[in-house]
Amino acid sequence: MNEERGSAKIIRERMGGTGVIGEKDLELIARATKLDNVRLARWWWLGQPAPDFISGALELKRDQLGEVINSLLQTEVPLVVKVFPKGIPWPEEAILTFQSGLE
Repeated sequence: MNEERGSAKIIRERMGGTGVIGEKDLELIARATKLDNVRLARWWWLGQPAPDFISGALELKRDQLGEVINSLLQTEVPLVVKVFPKGIPWPEEAILTFQSGLE
């Protein structure tokens, strides 16, 4: 009665049945972190040599959010993306966090 269902099944299917993040997807994520004026504040992965989990945090200008999020969402890896504005009362910068899988 241990049938795989729901989100776990979708994630496995989207990642080619392996649960491992492929080289192409890692390149797409890395490209998003290397855009001008984007600072990689934190990076973490699990699994060697092929990671099966990644998370990171980027510091960037507010007007770059759309480009970076679009770049991250081009992968086949399901990512949870969150944005935290920096600055009161009119935020000019943001911290964007991402992680693979579900929360």
